[in-house]
Amino acid sequence: MIRPAALVSVSASRHDYSCRMAVSLDELTFDNRFTNDLPGDPMDLNQPRQVHHAAYSRVQPKVTASPRLLAHSPEVLADLGLDPQTAETDQSARVLSGNATLAPTGH
Repeated sequence: MIRPAALVSVSASRHDYSCRMAVSLDELTFDNRFTNDLPGDPMDLNQPRQVHHAAYSRVQPKVTASPRLLAHSPEVLADLGLDPQTAETDQSARVLSGNATLAPTGH
C-alpha cells in the first residue's frame, strides 16, 4: 500500500517495529512537520479573526469536564505500536480531549 507523505506523523520510532513492541503514549515520538515547516500565526490571540500569511494558529482547547474515550480502533493502536490497554487509561482520555498534552518529542 502506498501512502502519501503526511505532514503529521506519530510513531514509536525508538522501538524496533520488527518485534512490534507495545508502548505507552509517553513513549511515542511525535514529528509535527506541519508546524515545523509551515509559517505559524505570530499572535497568541485566541479568538476568531482573519489570519494572513500563516498556515495555522496555536490555541488552547476548552477543557472538557470528565473526558472519557467512547470508542477506539485496536488496528490503529497496533499501527502506532501502542499497547492495547493505552486506550483504557485516563491519560488517553485527557490527551485526546485536549485537556492535556504530551511532552514534545521529535524535531
